[in-house]
Amino acid sequence: MFFLSKATVIAACLLTDDPKAYAARPFVISGTCKREDVESQKKLLQITSSALCESQKGFGRRLYCIGSDGDARRRRALALLTLIRSVPQSSPIFEILSSLRLFNMLCGDDDLTSDPDWKHILKRFRNTLLRLKGTLIDGVVITTAVLKMHLMKNGMTESAVDSILSPNDKQDVTLMIQLLNSLAQLPDASDEDDPSIHASRRILKLLGQLYQNLLEAYLDPTLSLHEQLTRLSTAAHIALTLYFRDKGNFIPIQLYFDVMAMIKNAYFCVAKTQKDDPDGHFWIILLGTDCLEKVFGTVRTMTGNDTNADQLQLSNWIDGTVQCIHILEQHPDWGGKSCRIMV
Repeated sequence: MFFLSKATVIAACLLTDDPKAYAARPFVISGTCKREDVESQKKLLQITSSALCESQKGFGRRLYCIGSDGDARRRRALALLTLIRSVPQSSPIFEILSSLRLFNMLCGDDDLTSDPDWKHILKRFRNTLLRLKGTLIDGVVITTAVLKMHLMKNGMTESAVDSILSPNDKQDVTLMIQLLNSLAQLPDASDEDDPSIHASRRILKLLGQLYQNLLEAYLDPTLSLHEQLTRLSTAAHIALTLYFRDKGNFIPIQLYFDVMAMIKNAYFCVAKTQKDDPDGHFWIILLGTDCLEKVFGTVRTMTGNDTNADQLQLSNWIDGTVQCIHILEQHPDWGGKSCRIMV
């Protein structure tokens, strides 16, 4: 079980393979619109997590992590809750995690960790590539002009390149996947290419390895859990090496922190599952904020064109959404599949 906080809503979600049970249950709606300072957010998350844990004791459930969309103040609040101590030797998961070299063992009470949403992180990787100053790695600057030239040399049309490099929609998941995957598929430069092209292609292929490992870990359904964790580990080592060398010229420190926290949380959650349910299964795709996004999607179908809501309206709509979730748990054949998840 984990709970996540996004916008003004805090919800709980079960990490289960039952698609109907994998749904967010909102239990806090804040009217402050994330205007709390760091200490206030920390207190809010601390109180809600404690209340949630207390309510679930009779069901044998445990709070694994707290998910978030990457809000700056919430990131700092979560750090105050989930980076306060190393995993104690008395913890059931200490033996599993302590054997991992270079692994960050910091966590909160009851081995609690934070979980930045993986889609938001990958979108921020795309947005970093599109920033005006570009990306500097090992003395090579990668700008949008360089990206466009390499993608077109690989056979992509100019209109397609302009589309995936468009800075107008920084939240578009499809454009994010298309750009990162296109860079991951770039071949080696040919012998006829200029030295400058060879230098920039070498860096793009290195970035492509980082993007490919992250994309495959979350989007390739044929991979085993071991293979997914191997790809996340590979991505963590590449990110560590590049950030150690070029710091913010590679990616912002906030993005580096979040991607490492995301990968660390996946390992923590797998270790907890191994101890709590040795014969169970775990899917890292269940992590993130998808279950809450589905609630927001249902709310949107209720509101129609009335997209603005006050706190009372939002509370009523979310209450109706939760009732729909309970009905579909009892009658799963009544529901359909999600057509589109809002991000």
